[in-house]
Amino acid sequence: MRRLLYLLPLLFFLSCLSPLVKSAVRSTHIPNWIYIHENPQVGDYAVHGTAQEADIRYEVHAVSEDSIEVSQRFIDTGFLLGSGLDEFEVRALLDRQGFVQEAYLLQDDGRKTRLPVAGPGQNGHIGQISRFKSSGLLHVEAGYFAVTEVRAFEMWTMKGLLPGKVTVVHYGNPEVPFGVVKIAGYDSGSLTLVDLTDFLAQGGAGLAVGLITKHLEGRYMNVEATLLEHGNSVPQTTNGE
Repeated sequence: MRRLLYLLPLLFFLSCLSPLVKSAVRSTHIPNWIYIHENPQVGDYAVHGTAQEADIRYEVHAVSEDSIEVSQRFIDTGFLLGSGLDEFEVRALLDRQGFVQEAYLLQDDGRKTRLPVAGPGQNGHIGQISRFKSSGLLHVEAGYFAVTEVRAFEMWTMKGLLPGKVTVVHYGNPEVPFGVVKIAGYDSGSLTLVDLTDFLAQGGAGLAVGLITKHLEGRYMNVEATLLEHGNSVPQTTNGE
């Protein structure tokens, strides 16, 4: 269950699959950052699928000069069928850099609960994000995508009852809504952020994505999620229609 923490920065942490799950979700911290693409428009969305066969939809709901309102919702719970996770939607208000200003949990029964945003040392907190240019194509269910940027950071998580860290890798295409083609999270004991960033920095103008994935082969991966679908859900109209 803890593996779900690393899917995408808006995905909240859950510690159990039981009738208490709804209560647990209402009090959990959500990550403090999510990558947001440039020039976001209302209706922009992306759907990511996980190794647990859960599908999560991310969507832009409102855009102003200083902030962007986005949502995250399970549209298929996969192995978590019956957990009740599809009865929730997380809404987050981001600044233009993607840092979460405030967040709420919306339930299908109309209840709205303010969620705490993870701070340093708390479960879900994301540290400094490092960006590196890259090159090459990555094939996922949504198609072939140029990976032009790799983003790397550490996320705090709970390992049993103790805090720990996970090294997270974004394979990014900034032109795709929410900017992620693939995400992978590695146990920090298997891959440290320092080791990863040192390797990525050697790429100079752009390390080939194939070399990156080869370098990471055999590391202990906590989770993997890939892009299934993306687009804009707002119907386009012409003048006069």
